[in-house]
Order: sequence, then C-alpha cells, then structure tokens
Amino acid sequence: MIKLKDRIKKYFKNKSRWKIAGDLIFYIFIILLIIPATRKPISTSLIRLTMLKPRVENNENLPSITELDKDFLIEDLGDNTYKLENFENEVILLNFWATWCPPCRAEMPALQKLYNEYGDKIAMILVTSEEEKVVLNYLNEFNYNLPVYFQRSTLPPSFQVRSIPTTFLIDKNGNIITEKKGAANWNSGSFKSQLDQLIKQ
Repeated sequence: MIKLKDRIKKYFKNKSRWKIAGDLIFYIFIILLIIPATRKPISTSLIRLTMLKPRVENNENLPSITELDKDFLIEDLGDNTYKLENFENEVILLNFWATWCPPCRAEMPALQKLYNEYGDKIAMILVTSEEEKVVLNYLNEFNYNLPVYFQRSTLPPSFQVRSIPTTFLIDKNGNIITEKKGAANWNSGSFKSQLDQLIKQ
C-alpha cells in the first residue's frame, strides 16, 4: 500500500497538469469503451470521423448482375415484395446493413443526406435481415426515412456479403460499378458527381 502511494506521489510530481489531464481523458475514454451502453455510440463516432469517399470504377470489364441476382426477393416496410429486376434500367445503390453494426450506423447520416438529394433519381435499397420492430425503432430514434427492405430470399451469387456494411453501386445496364466493404461517405461531392454521370447514361 505504501509503494502504491509513493508511485502516485511520484506520478503527480513528475507530470505537468496537461499530461495528467491527457492521461485522465485517455483512461475515461477506455472505461467508456468497456461499458456496453457507451461503446456503440463512441465507436460509431470514431468510424464516422475516419470514413472515406467511395471509389467508382471506370473500366470496361465490370461484373454484371445475373438472372439469379435479379430474382433476389426483398420486402419494404409496407409489406410490398419486390425482386431486384423491378429496379432494372435504374441506377441502384444496394446496401446491406444492420442496426447493431457500428460501421453501418456511422454511414447512415451520409446515406440519409444522399437519399434526400437523390431519392427520386436512383433506387436506394437498404437491405437488412433483422426484425421489423427493431429496425423501425432505430429509424424512429434517429429520424431516418430511408428506403429499408427486408431480405426475403437467400443472397444471390453476386451479393454473397461476408461483412456489413457492404454496398453495391449498379448502373442502368446491370454492371456492378462499386463494391464497397465498410462504412463510406456516400454524400461526398466526388461520389455525387459520379452518380450524376451514371444517371445521364
């Protein structure tokens, strides 16, 4: 016990106030990451700070969605069912996500802003396999009005995602322009200018 007191005295004697404050902030941060109630919002905020803009490929050898992919069945919040083929001849942003996933939560504000601006120009399809009640609670909590769909068939060959979020950008011809694993800033100016080009095609 005496040794511990000596160590504490030595610590405060050898460190400036700024370094002590910095150490305290660091330890508080670590404690907050350990507590389940604060871990998710902190990790979400950290991911949001480091998100990059997605990159769109511009080459001629892009993969295309198949007939099996077009049969992928989804259901909206109004219990209406769709196949991916219902969105043919549209630019599609297909996002696989979940409410419990910090990277998914981190990119949601950017997706909401993109939807506010491009919701009538492209098909945004945010697919989850969670229960409807859980998803509705999440959307209401953060005032999101995103086009959410529920997975109602097995994932087709082109969309065998192993991690979420994973987002596919598909052009009007069914070419997969982008496959982005992890959170991204979908509302970036460069991405929107690339979207504009795809919409014009």
